[in-house]
Amino acid sequence: MLTYTYNDTLSTDKDRARDQLGITDVSGGVDTALISDEHIISALSALGSLGAAVAYLARELAARFAQLPTSIRSGEDALAWADRVKTWLTLAELAEGAVDGSASPASGLLTTTAPIAPPCASGPDANSGLYRGSPYLRRFRP
Repeated sequence: MLTYTYNDTLSTDKDRARDQLGITDVSGGVDTALISDEHIISALSALGSLGAAVAYLARELAARFAQLPTSIRSGEDALAWADRVKTWLTLAELAEGAVDGSASPASGLLTTTAPIAPPCASGPDANSGLYRGSPYLRRFRP
């Protein structure tokens, strides 16, 4: 049986990976957590670092969700999350840059302590705060 857990003290690389990927809501199992603990731990073990695992997992999520609809509508209610794939791909690039040293701390991308708003927080794909699982780039550690 697969497990889906998260501790917001970020005491393990698994929790830090979940945090960086923005998949911290584990209350609904695979429906909200998206990736099992065992899969995250396997990626960490196989790839050897948090940054490499986050990059791999972000690309995996992007590939999986690129195949799904980007919005739903029911009557007058609508939910759009078209930019989630782009957000995960951007995170993967940042994580890979941190691992290989091509990302510069001077860029501010890896050293910020304030959350960076997800791309879908404004503009035509905005969903009035319904998007809670954004991969914020906080305290990134390769």
